[in-house]
Amino acid sequence: PPEKAVQQPSQVLQEWDRLFNPESSESATKSMEDLFEDLEPSVRLLNQKATEMRQKDSTTGRVMLGICASSAVEGVETLKSWVTNLELPRGLLHGMDKDGVPIELDGAVYIKYNSGGKNK
Repeated sequence: PPEKAVQQPSQVLQEWDRLFNPESSESATKSMEDLFEDLEPSVRLLNQKATEMRQKDSTTGRVMLGICASSAVEGVETLKSWVTNLELPRGLLHGMDKDGVPIELDGAVYIKYNSGGKNK
């Protein structure tokens, strides 16, 4: 079943979040090195499953990313890299302009990506 296929990669991402989220109430059970080794194949497998879902029904197979970066330029470059490498749907970037004029953003940014659809 598809749920079994995504269970282990989902656990890797949950561990990654626990390792880097200072507000997490739980501590990670794996080292950063072990998690880093598992991170890319886990993300790729989860993305593959979401792509398969979107191909069957465009309202499903949602992928969400959160990108922390020291600047807007770094954040947008990182977002473009992830979207390109994972072949995710491209969409509009909100909150970076006002009426088509770029907003000057100084300092760190957090960019949320959502491919659309819904989680099942």
